[in-house]
Amino acid sequence: MAFVFTRIDDRYVHGQVGARIVKQFDVQKICIIDDQIAADDFMKNIYIFSGNACGAAVEIYSVKEAKEAFDSEKFKNVRYLLLFGNIDTAYRALMAGIRYPELDVASIKLKRGETKKQATNYVYIDEEDARKLREIVAQGTHAYMQLMPATDRPISIEEGIKNAGF
Repeated sequence: MAFVFTRIDDRYVHGQVGARIVKQFDVQKICIIDDQIAADDFMKNIYIFSGNACGAAVEIYSVKEAKEAFDSEKFKNVRYLLLFGNIDTAYRALMAGIRYPELDVASIKLKRGETKKQATNYVYIDEEDARKLREIVAQGTHAYMQLMPATDRPISIEEGIKNAGF
């Protein structure tokens, strides 16, 4: 499997990714799937530079572009860290046919004006997010909430959804 670790983290590429995750999973490349970043050359360059500092090349795709790359088997022979910034994009990618066996919902901050509820110390969700997470699990993905692998206790998606009151 080319995706050695799949994560939702609205910070995308940052110190924890470089210092721990890239090394822990022996990641060769980081794949960010995000429609907005894929359309913004300035932001793409920031994440590409950040990935280089982590020791892994960064590729950035929209959901549609990622599906085309996935279908071409581009991801087969390289160890990728797959990153999403939110639940909706992870859901849309899965529904488009980009299969990932595991999903770590790590960090989704509460933004100004949002009415999301706290599922963990680092994850905020709303009812639509809860529905999409349940569907991701129903599709056969082992999903859980955990800030950092190997140091934090993972909690089940259902436990996180219950914590948020959904």
